[in-house]
Amino acid sequence: MAFASLQHLPTELLLEIFRHLDDSSLYELGQTCKDLHYPAFSAFFKQNDIPTPSSSGWYWTSKYPPHTLSIVHSALWMKDMRHVCCSVNGGFNRIFEDTEDLHRLIGRMNFVDSFRVNLSLVDYWSYANRQQGLYRLAWGKRFTSLLDFAIERGCIDLEISGGAALKNIYVHDEPPGLPQVQVGSSQNRVEQDGISSSPISASAILDAQVIQPEISLPPRIQGDGASLKKSRSPLVNMVSRIFRRSRPPANPSSPTPILPVIIPINQIPNAESDIDPPSAPTLRLKSVDIHSPMLLQYTFYPWTINMLAKGSSTITRLSLSCVEIPTETWTHLLSSISLPLLTRIRLKTSLFRASQAASCTPKFNDILQFLERHPTITALELEGVEKPDPPPVIKQSILPRLKTISAHSIWIGCLLDILDTHADAFPDLQSINISTEYALFDDPADYTYSYDLIDAVLEKIAHFPRSITLAVQFSFEQGMEWFDSHVALGKEKSIIGSLRCVSNVVISTRFTVRCGREEVTHLAQWFALFPSLESVKILDCLLDKDGYSLLDDTALLKSMRAGCSTLKRVETSYGSINLDTLTM
Repeated sequence: MAFASLQHLPTELLLEIFRHLDDSSLYELGQTCKDLHYPAFSAFFKQNDIPTPSSSGWYWTSKYPPHTLSIVHSALWMKDMRHVCCSVNGGFNRIFEDTEDLHRLIGRMNFVDSFRVNLSLVDYWSYANRQQGLYRLAWGKRFTSLLDFAIERGCIDLEISGGAALKNIYVHDEPPGLPQVQVGSSQNRVEQDGISSSPISASAILDAQVIQPEISLPPRIQGDGASLKKSRSPLVNMVSRIFRRSRPPANPSSPTPILPVIIPINQIPNAESDIDPPSAPTLRLKSVDIHSPMLLQYTFYPWTINMLAKGSSTITRLSLSCVEIPTETWTHLLSSISLPLLTRIRLKTSLFRASQAASCTPKFNDILQFLERHPTITALELEGVEKPDPPPVIKQSILPRLKTISAHSIWIGCLLDILDTHADAFPDLQSINISTEYALFDDPADYTYSYDLIDAVLEKIAHFPRSITLAVQFSFEQGMEWFDSHVALGKEKSIIGSLRCVSNVVISTRFTVRCGREEVTHLAQWFALFPSLESVKILDCLLDKDGYSLLDDTALLKSMRAGCSTLKRVETSYGSINLDTLTM
C-alpha cells in the first residue's frame, strides 16, 4: 500500500504550509530530507527578510533570528561558499551562540577567502543595557579561537570591526592595562607599573584558567536528541511521522538514526566539518582589517601581535582603524609589526573628545620609523595621527615605491620636502589626497583647520616633475570659502594656475557637508583655474542637497568645458559623462 508523501504535494500547498511554520520548525523541517531542504530554508530566508546566500559564494547578513547561522552551516550548498560577512548580535547568550555557529560554518566551507565579522550590534546592545556580565578572558578565548580557525582554513581577507563598547560590559577578572608581549625578540617587550616583568604570551593569557560565565544556552544547543524532539512543533512532528511511514523499513542490524546533537564549541576540538582538515594548513592571509579597538586591548592584544607575526610572510595589506587606543599601545604596536611584503597601509584613529588628542593618537616618529622599515609600501593613508607643529624635517628618502598617499596636509608637506634634498624621491607617485580630517568632538569648535596649509602643499606640488592626480577631501562648510578665495584671485595670482602637473582632480566631502547647484557652480569656476585639467571627479555627499544632480545640469557642464578647454570628463557618485559628447 502506497503511503502519502509530503514531497508529492503541490508546490503552492507546500508554500502555504511553510507560511505557518515558525523559524525553529522550518529549521528542523529543512533537515528531514533533500526534497524539503531547499524550499524550507528558502522560506526561512524570505520570511525573515534575509538575503539568500548568493551563488557567487557570498554570505552577508546583519540582524537575523537565532536559527539563521545554524541553517546556513547545515545547508547542503554551504561547501560552495567562499566569503562570509556577518554581524554578531547582542546579548550575553547570543554573543557566544553566534560565535559558535560561525565556527561551525567555517568548518563546513571548503575554502574561506573572506571572513568579516562586525560587532556593531553588540555595541548598540551594550550601550543600551550597560550590564556587566561578559567575562573578558572567556570571551577572548572563544573569539580568537574563531579567528584562528578561519585563518587555518585558508582565509585571505580578514576583517574585524566594532566592539568598542564591550569594555562597558566586561567582568574584570584580570588586571587592567597593556600586557607584556614578546614576539621574536626581547626588544618588543613592554613593561608597565603593576605588571609582571616577565613577558606574557597570547597563549598564556588566553589559556589561563578562568571561571566560565553561567550562560543559559537555548534548547537548540542543549540536551540530546530526545529533548530536541520534544521541542518540535506539532506540525513538524506530523511531517516527521509521514516521512517515517513513507520510508522503507530500516535494517535491524543498522543503528537507529538520531537527530544530530549540536553542542557548545568548547566541547569539540575542531568543530563539525564535512571535510578532513588539511594536515599542514598553508597560510594564505593577505589582507587584514583591524577596525575593532577590542583587538588592541588587554586579552586580545597579544593575539593580534602574534597573528600579524604569523602572517608576516604573506600579508600585503593592513588597515588599523580604531578609537580611544592609548598612544603607548600604538607605539608598541607599530614597533612590533614587521611585514616584508606590505604594499598598502591604512592607519586611522578617531577622537571623541579634544582631551584625547595627546593621549590617544599615534606619534609622528613612531609612524615614521614604521615607514622606514617598510620600503615596499605603495599606498599610504593616515588620519587622526599626530601632526607636529612645526613639522620636523625628514632627512632621508623613504618609501621609494609609493604611488598614492592620503593624509593631513602637514604629513604630505613633510614627505614632499624630501624632494628638496633627494630629487629622485617618489619616482612612482601618482596620486596625492589632501585631507582636512574630522574629529567627533563634543564641541565642533574644539577642532579647527587652516586652509592655508593646503596652499602650502600646493606650492610644493607645483614643482612636481610628473603628472599626478590631486584629491582634496574637506569636512567643513568653510571649505567652500577656500575655493571662492582662489576664484577671486584668478588664474594669474592663484597657486592653482601653476599646477601644470595636475591632470585629474578629485573632490570629496564628509557627511557633515551638503552641497547643491550654487556650491558646484563655485567649484566649476575653481576647476577653470587649472591649466592642464583633463578629468574631474566629485564624490560622496556633494550633489546631495535638494536632489541636485550635476550630470543633469547641461548648462553648467557646458560652462565648465568653456572655462577649461582641456577638460574632457566629469564623474560623480552617480555616474560620469564625456564632455566631448555635449553640443556646445
